[in-house]
Amino acid sequence: MRTVLAVLCLGACVVVAAPDADPWIVALRQWSEGDHASTLATAEAHHGPDRDALLRHVRRHRTKPTSSPDKKALGIIRRDLSERGLDQIDRLLPSVQDPVLVILLHQRRAVLLLERGQFADAVQAFDKAARIAQTTGWIDRTAKCLKDAAFTASRLRDLKTMLSLGKRWEDTEQLRNIASQQANCFLFLLSVHGELGDYRRSVLYAERAEAIYRKSQKRAPLIRVLSNKAEALGRRGQFALAHAALDEARDLARSEGPLRQASVLLGLADLETQLGKPEVALGRIDSARKLVPEKSKHRAELLATLAGQRGNALRELGQTKLAIAAYRSARDQFRRIKDAWGESRAELNLGLALQQDGQLDAAERSHLRAGELGRKIHDVPHELHALHNLAELRLLQKSPAKALTMLGRVLESGRALGSIEILALGHLDRARAHLALGNPKAAAEDADAAVTHLLEMLQGVTAEQGARARARRRRFFEIDVQTAVALGKPARVVRALERGRAGALLSSLDARSVIRDTAVPAKLREAEIDARRNEAAARAAYDAARASRKRKLIRTRRQEVEAARQEVADAVAAIRRRAVVAAELLYPQPATLKELQAALGEHEALVLYGSGIAFVVTPGAGRLIRLPNAAQLDKNAAEFAHAAGAGSGYPRSAPQGKPAPVKANTAKIRNALRVTLIDSLGLSKKTRRLLVSPAGELFRVPFAALAPEYEIAYVPSGTTYLALRKHVTARGKGVLALGDPDYQGTKLPRLPSSRAEAQAVGTVTLLGAEATTGRLRAQVARKTPWRAVHLACHGLVDAQHPLRSALALAGGNNLTALEIYQWRVPAELVVLSACETGKGRIYAGEGLVGFTRAFLFAGPPRVIVSLWKVDDEATAALMKKFYKLWAPGGKKRGVSAAAALHQAQEHIRKQPKWQHPYYWAAWTLWGLPD
Repeated sequence: MRTVLAVLCLGACVVVAAPDADPWIVALRQWSEGDHASTLATAEAHHGPDRDALLRHVRRHRTKPTSSPDKKALGIIRRDLSERGLDQIDRLLPSVQDPVLVILLHQRRAVLLLERGQFADAVQAFDKAARIAQTTGWIDRTAKCLKDAAFTASRLRDLKTMLSLGKRWEDTEQLRNIASQQANCFLFLLSVHGELGDYRRSVLYAERAEAIYRKSQKRAPLIRVLSNKAEALGRRGQFALAHAALDEARDLARSEGPLRQASVLLGLADLETQLGKPEVALGRIDSARKLVPEKSKHRAELLATLAGQRGNALRELGQTKLAIAAYRSARDQFRRIKDAWGESRAELNLGLALQQDGQLDAAERSHLRAGELGRKIHDVPHELHALHNLAELRLLQKSPAKALTMLGRVLESGRALGSIEILALGHLDRARAHLALGNPKAAAEDADAAVTHLLEMLQGVTAEQGARARARRRRFFEIDVQTAVALGKPARVVRALERGRAGALLSSLDARSVIRDTAVPAKLREAEIDARRNEAAARAAYDAARASRKRKLIRTRRQEVEAARQEVADAVAAIRRRAVVAAELLYPQPATLKELQAALGEHEALVLYGSGIAFVVTPGAGRLIRLPNAAQLDKNAAEFAHAAGAGSGYPRSAPQGKPAPVKANTAKIRNALRVTLIDSLGLSKKTRRLLVSPAGELFRVPFAALAPEYEIAYVPSGTTYLALRKHVTARGKGVLALGDPDYQGTKLPRLPSSRAEAQAVGTVTLLGAEATTGRLRAQVARKTPWRAVHLACHGLVDAQHPLRSALALAGGNNLTALEIYQWRVPAELVVLSACETGKGRIYAGEGLVGFTRAFLFAGPPRVIVSLWKVDDEATAALMKKFYKLWAPGGKKRGVSAAAALHQAQEHIRKQPKWQHPYYWAAWTLWGLPD
């Protein structure tokens, strides 16, 4: 500091500065006290670089200091203050009276504290500057100080303070009414509410910021908004909407540099893990790692997040040891950069991995540490998840009473937050606790609530994602069934079984768009969208009213919310009426026992198989059958399915050959399955037809080989069966048959017998080079419904991604299962006379995803598919017999599809060369039997 001795004289006024006094500080003190004459004299005696500018400023403001100094003057003061240290400012502050200078001094003090890492003190300094600026009416400066205070508080992860400052900042920005600044505030608040677990408000702020950034066409902040919005939607459980937001963010980020691309990829990885696709998540994580710049201030945070995401994916894949190492790495990295929120998240996941690995003591320490960190930074979701994990640990330790107390607190806070995920998990484990304590009634209520929340979370995701996600959360459905069985109420058991699979047939985003684009008119689509938007706005207004505590206003807003909800219900009802099957599958309501009974004829029985149980529905009764040793049952089912299709090594084009030798114990396994799956059902002698809704490995079992005396039809669920029955199919005319596609230029062999097969059954045929996707679609699209569409070709099954499975047609074109969802096939029946078309991927608690569901959704109420690679000659003979019985032509009326398939299989089975189940049992009818 310069040593100056100044004797300044102006008239009768004399100011003598101390030896260490700074002339600038002296001038500021004089100016703040209103002594402008002395200030002018001091300024004139000053020899600093800002002397002339200071003189002009003092001369311009000889009267009372203004609360909003001009920008040039502020620039002068800021430049000079930037040279002052913290001690100098602290000495100067008590003597300064002018509010503008006090504000600037507190701001400078805050910046210096921030540079020292004293974040809490910096927040207080910014806050003090903001409060003084607000009292003087200096709105711009108030907003700036509040913004700086809020972001400084974020360095501490002090969520409570961040929220308080953010709300004050929002109120100030409303006064300024500058859209870009409001958007920045909304972006901050959506992050704060997200970390607090208030995902509903987080999404609301995201939508407000999104609207501003879209209008201004600012890509970078829009990407941030979409990413944060997706995270909030994902945590809330709205996976479909989260995925849509991330897809758009990824498209925008492609032109915005590697850092943003990496951030979006991490969001997608997190979502893929939640949806049960950890292998896809790992790929995204690796891609993100390559994009992280070497020199970036966010590099450490991104690398720590990468490690945590990798741990999540590895844990889902069952690689627990590697997951533990990844979580520890993430935790240590977050700790080094003093990110308490990231550390809490990593500690939370580490506890789960340790628990999964059986290290219960270490897991408990991690859960407690995560909860402690959550409380410290006011992170309610992390605190609640930690408490839930401790409750789950108590269940593992056989202490359900202790778990019950903890879960009560979890649910209470979860309801306050409106977090679907926390509510679902809390109710699930409370059901387990009640079940362990011998209270099935309370357990059933909690299990019901858990599944309700789960289905809300999974609504709208793609078919394959939905299947994976449900399989990942199969314990929800298992507990639901267990509690229903323990309760001993048949109707409740049926509801529990149905809910595990009622929405499985295309409760998906892809199916949703298909439904909107085809079955549902544009006006209905727009009505539903508008209704949901209005509902969101009404809820936001209601939240604001509750905060105001004005009873009359709260009552009015509550009524508006109810009206908006009814508007949504009306829109959904309109969609249901217009596209019954599609709407039933999109907005599934599980069928009741009475509804199922009413739909059955006297000769029919519906069998709903579950894990260790079977429920038999007949017109007059509903019976629960307990099946012994579920694990052994699945093993026997898999072995018998393999033995029945033992000749499946032969493709359709292979020359006639004998099936592979059958193991000696095949008959024993078949008999054991027969006793367990059929004889134990206690069916009436009147029963001629079984409607089978399988589970697990039973999807692969040819029930025609187990129970040849019955007509067999498979249904994904009883609810789907009812939905298909409601769909009135017009009587079709003719059979469109495709066969022997020209596979020239591909590695696929020709199917010569399929040409004769198509010619024998079809009234219109597409053969050879004409068997293309384009020609097939043109014929399918005719206005007059077909009696049947018969497709004799190769089937290419993708077990990992069943919607990519395809029918191989001429010209090297493949018709995928996903594309079939986008078609409308007006036909009474589709026959897929191709290899393994009845295969797909089986998801626990979900069922089989593949061609069957695609065609059932496309329009036909029934589909015939094969379980394994079939024999070419035997298939041609079976199909000819089937059509002769089902669609004989002329005035003669055929038998039902189920009866025709049953009799055709019997016809093949009675021929010596085709007695083995391999030749006839592969064919299964899905959907309506008649």
